[in-house]
Amino acid sequence: MESFLKGAGSSFLAIFISEIGDRTFIILAILAQKQSLSAIVLGNQIALTPLIIISAYLGNAVTLLPTFYLNLIATLAFLVFSFVSFYEAYKESSKNNDSDSSDSENEQEKLEPLLLQAGWWKVLIKTTLLIFMAELGDVSQFATLSLSMLFSPEAVIIGASLAMLLCGLLAVGLGRVIGKYVNEMWTNLFTGCLFLGFGIYSFAVMISE
Repeated sequence: MESFLKGAGSSFLAIFISEIGDRTFIILAILAQKQSLSAIVLGNQIALTPLIIISAYLGNAVTLLPTFYLNLIATLAFLVFSFVSFYEAYKESSKNNDSDSSDSENEQEKLEPLLLQAGWWKVLIKTTLLIFMAELGDVSQFATLSLSMLFSPEAVIIGASLAMLLCGLLAVGLGRVIGKYVNEMWTNLFTGCLFLGFGIYSFAVMISE
């Protein structure tokens, strides 16, 4: 029991420190500014859980896929989400410039529950995909892999999962506070630039391999 607690505690500290302020943390903070917190937290855990389990149980199995292809997939994913964010910023800008009629407002009120429900699933899927791609080959993944060589996989999984959950909650809380003071158009614009930067970075790493 003592070794289990030591493994879980060590994993928690190592993963928590490696995740604070990294790109996954930043992505969650940005997504949380104007979108469903429950969808973001759930999407984050859905994305991270299989990666944690694979790293803890199978060791080097994740790295069977060459780093080149991991970075290629990450580059394409970040570029796609960058384009989507820029497009949403454009739509938000157009919406701010247009005056809505009372009829369209009434229609929007009728559709709002359906739109919110559809939007929740959209946020969940987007968060899951983004976090999964951001964490592929991340330092925390290799930290989990290394820790599993020292402690039991179960202890590492519990410690790493709790660390990821706490980091996610902190990022979401920070993002929601910022979101109260930042216009959604600027949020989407900044998100697009950030994802574009991640895409360029992944591409640079890919061609340097």
